[in-house]
Amino acid sequence: MTADEYLSQYRTTQAEIIQRNEIIKRMKQEIFGGPTQKVTAAIDAMMGRQTAGAHWNEEDLKQFEEEIAKQEKIVEEFRRFMLTVTQQICKIERWDFRTLLMGRYINMQSWREIADSLRWSEGYTRDDAREAALQEFERKFSATFYKVPTNLTKTDTLDMI
Repeated sequence: MTADEYLSQYRTTQAEIIQRNEIIKRMKQEIFGGPTQKVTAAIDAMMGRQTAGAHWNEEDLKQFEEEIAKQEKIVEEFRRFMLTVTQQICKIERWDFRTLLMGRYINMQSWREIADSLRWSEGYTRDDAREAALQEFERKFSATFYKVPTNLTKTDTLDMI
């Protein structure tokens, strides 16, 4: 995995967190508010089942609770990943590389915005400076790159840096 691929994961992480939190919220509403056809159908589809109707038994409840725990664990890993990436960028010695990486991968700024903040040309920022910053990041952290897992089970453990 390249530094660009690794850092680019940050861009989709917040969207993943929002979507998974919505699943968790809907499943908790289902448990505490009673089943509804609309929510049950959506959750059943996610869990690979056909909708059984507007009721469920103890086994259904257990499956919902396990799925909620799984989704919460994934959200936790996404948040840990976001924190790790931010901490890694902050450990880069060169302030201009930190500024470039933070602007592009964390704050999702345009190359023009980053170039203006650094008082460089857009072309130099996008090409030469970006390449140098990514090489520095990869040199320093490539041994600890990881992709956030999204298929956790209760027995999974993650090697975090």
